[in-house]
Amino acid sequence: RIHYHEASMPLRQMTIDGNRTEGSDIDFLIDYSPAATIPIGSGVVEELRYDIPQGKYSELLLQWQPQEGMIFKVEGQFRNDNGINYPLRIELAVDGLMSIAYEGNALDFQGEKANGTIVLNVNDWFSNAQLGLLNNAELVQEDGVDVLLINPQHNTKLYQPIFTAFAKNPQHYWRIN
Repeated sequence: RIHYHEASMPLRQMTIDGNRTEGSDIDFLIDYSPAATIPIGSGVVEELRYDIPQGKYSELLLQWQPQEGMIFKVEGQFRNDNGINYPLRIELAVDGLMSIAYEGNALDFQGEKANGTIVLNVNDWFSNAQLGLLNNAELVQEDGVDVLLINPQHNTKLYQPIFTAFAKNPQHYWRIN
């Protein structure tokens, strides 16, 4: 029913703080000026590439600061119950700090490179009740095309639970492997 094609996140700053069980702790900051628009789901993103020193970490904290006033955008398709496909755009107003903490000797970097992966499962943002609302959602005309737009101004009954699901648990869309 829902398939996303691409997503992007406007990024102003990224910080990484790590507590190692042996050796010096780490912390560094990457400042993006001007803000970088990070594509998600398109493979390796050079703007997010970083090396974490080898060792066992009792805690690792990743934080992202989006560009103020910018949006996290997901674009895709929605197929309604009648089999009609509509372009879908979800615009999440993310003005605050997003952070993820890993704790308890969960991470062990010993000579092998680990990759941080941004994973979006847009379908997880919708409950069954919300999926039903999609069939009756307001469509917005953009260049003569009906678009299912979900943002703070359009389809607000869908927006609020989606935003809550997105903001509530960042581990749903980020992992280190």
